[in-house]
Amino acid sequence: WRTKLKLKIQRGSWQKRLETEKKLQLELDRILQKVHESGIHSLSSKEKKILQQATEAERLRGKP
Repeated sequence: WRTKLKLKIQRGSWQKRLETEKKLQLELDRILQKVHESGIHSLSSKEKKILQQATEAERLRGKP
């Protein structure tokens, strides 16, 4: 029963992570669309921060 419980907890964590990443991707898509339509100067400081964090995360993901 411990193994089943552990697997259930891990599955929940995995689903939560996927949901978080999906929300972030939607937000990034919205920000990039705004840049395309209005330019980078139209972004708020919060949007710029999100874009910068996503860029850094992608860089780290690409390194061996």
